[in-house]
Amino acid sequence: SSLPALLSEMRRLGVACLASCVGSPAQEVDIPGLTRSTVQCDCDESHHGHWRELRRRASDAVHARSLHGDTVHQLCSEWFPAIFQVVSMDYETGTIIASPDACPAGVTTACIICAESAAESEDGLERVETMWSFILHTLDLCVHCLDDSEWPFTVGGILESYADFAADPAQWRWRNHGTGLSRDTARLRFQLYWTKGLNSEVSFWRERLSLDPAVNEEAQNRQILLDWLSTGSVSWYHDDTLCKYMDLSVHRQLRVLNSGSGPFSPAGFVCQDALATPRRVSVVSTDGLARHYHKVYDEYGYEPPVTPLQCPVEHLQSCFPPSHFDVAHMRNSLDHAYSPFDGILQLLAVTRSGGYVILRHARNEGVPGGFVFGLHQWSFDIHDYTSSEPHFLIWNPTTSIDVTAELRNIAEVRTELKRHPSPDAPEDERYVWVDIRKL
Repeated sequence: SSLPALLSEMRRLGVACLASCVGSPAQEVDIPGLTRSTVQCDCDESHHGHWRELRRRASDAVHARSLHGDTVHQLCSEWFPAIFQVVSMDYETGTIIASPDACPAGVTTACIICAESAAESEDGLERVETMWSFILHTLDLCVHCLDDSEWPFTVGGILESYADFAADPAQWRWRNHGTGLSRDTARLRFQLYWTKGLNSEVSFWRERLSLDPAVNEEAQNRQILLDWLSTGSVSWYHDDTLCKYMDLSVHRQLRVLNSGSGPFSPAGFVCQDALATPRRVSVVSTDGLARHYHKVYDEYGYEPPVTPLQCPVEHLQSCFPPSHFDVAHMRNSLDHAYSPFDGILQLLAVTRSGGYVILRHARNEGVPGGFVFGLHQWSFDIHDYTSSEPHFLIWNPTTSIDVTAELRNIAEVRTELKRHPSPDAPEDERYVWVDIRKL
């Protein structure tokens, strides 16, 4: 296919999937008792708390770049009581409850202000954590209208700021972020829920990157870490070789994208062409959590041989030129994305025509945690796996995307179920193997 035609088709698929593929976050079609409208952001005087006055003063402070020091402390002292008049937390269950007359956009703004105020205070970290718990809850109630409102914060800016907080809570301060996100409410809510899972995911990797047996209890995990730190060697793909997916006859640099790499980034490798000539293959690793891994490397005083680049799979086109890689590879990571189908389109965009997108994932990984544990909002499976042409499915309780059908005009998709590659996996555990060849 010609590049313009391909890009046109990919844009069509992106729009089509926003309209028909992407539903609300798993197991929550909408907020019970809430009819989504601009009411959650307009916040007239029927809402408790004089929120319009807060909107005016907060906007003035943001535009004047004075949301710090005496200004932020004063604003927080005035609106902090209003937060707890309309929002409460059950500390045993962690459940946050907003009253019907709450102004979600106003409460979100007040909590951001008080989070910044607490961050600038001694011993304020616990209050910052509490405010962020409230922010992520009330943001879900106004995610559909905040960016089009007169409030000074955007959904994208708030989620980026929370990512900053998750990376380094003690050093966090509010800073202005660009929006950088789709205005589609369903997709924004998936990203919001993904952001809520950041802390648990970062905590998991902080443990796995520790050499302390009291923290990283499995001796095998510590040995994997030691081998990687000393030699750069790490097992990162399940195929016998990736060389078979590349045209080794071309006279140019061969590149493999290892997207969603995790913190253990591999070095390049060597293939042999038909004349047994060695061909060096460059491996570029990327991850949406790379900045968090870099922080943990520094905490432990490591000097890793290879490190991943910060680039979520949904944004690969902003990190690399089109048709840059011969192969794009993901293992047990695309189902952690907030928009895996968009991720596939991005993988195809940065892969050369005739190249492959290789996906290797545990089957239905989101099911055990009910699609709400950590970053697991999606599952991968195969439809009609007994037929000669089984289809690759991305799904959760509200959504099902037939990837094979959606990509039929731009790629060939081959899918099969294989036994789980882990020797400790139960006999009936399966892996979804997907090879997508870009036309």
